Amino acid sequence: MCHEVAAWYAWPSGISVIELAAELTRRHCGPGTSAKVVHQMTVASRRAGGHMSRRQALGYISAEKDRLRQVVVLMEKNLSPPLEIAVIARLVGSSTRQLERAFVAETGLSPSGFYRSLRLKYGRWLLTTSDTPVSEIALECGFSDASHFIRHFQAQFGVPPGRLRLVLAKGSKAAAEA
Repeated sequence: MCHEVAAWYAWPSGISVIELAAELTRRHCGPGTSAKVVHQMTVASRRAGGHMSRRQALGYISAEKDRLRQVVVLMEKNLSPPLEIAVIARLVGSSTRQLERAFVAETGLSPSGFYRSLRLKYGRWLLTTSDTPVSEIALECGFSDASHFIRHFQAQFGVPPGRLRLVLAKGSKAAAEA
């Protein structure tokens, strides 16, 4: 393993600690576990001052309210299986109704709609960064089955997951040939 670390530090363009951890985890534990490690390493419960947080870069909520931020962190850390909204509300000291009002005011979505969108974004990331089958990605994102995941994925992104992966594969193949 030390040779692997040394080889990665010699990478021409440099590499961040997160990329190193992701690559080593992918090699030894698989792409699914690697994706979870990257997600956990890059999600902070408090916004980092002076730097654009990963959440903002990916279009996640940028609420200043601590309670909503705590809810989002709970959602990010519990993608599969997803927590019930009532449980999340209880964990942050809120009622379900208060949480729903705050979410709709801040995001225009219900907490469950936001949670599903978050899980779908994670699924899209897994689709584009691994060769994990769609059925496994669906389960890893907290969906009961692949058809449920595919239906919601297509509604949110306008394309089914299999077609997205196919288009990306064709694009990278064409780029490699050029």
